[in-house]
Amino acid sequence: MEIYALFDENGHPKGFYTPVVHSRIPGDAIRISVSHWHEFIRNKGLRRWDGEKPVKYDPPQSAQHRSQSPTKGSLHPIALVRNTLAAILR
Repeated sequence: MEIYALFDENGHPKGFYTPVVHSRIPGDAIRISVSHWHEFIRNKGLRRWDGEKPVKYDPPQSAQHRSQSPTKGSLHPIALVRNTLAAILR
């Protein structure tokens, strides 16, 4: 399968295209492999294009975001149950 991608100036994907679905592929789209496409899809927001392949991207966190990391008391009840079960099953 042919897959094409458009990337912004920082290498973050803006869109993916395939001739099977899209009648027009943008002229500046880059052909990527299916495995590269899977890497972007499985790691949304955590990969960028370095010109040859997807590479890890660690989004910066704002000081406000870091100071507001959830505490046990602020987690949704379902998240508390999930985290408790995950700890038990380890």
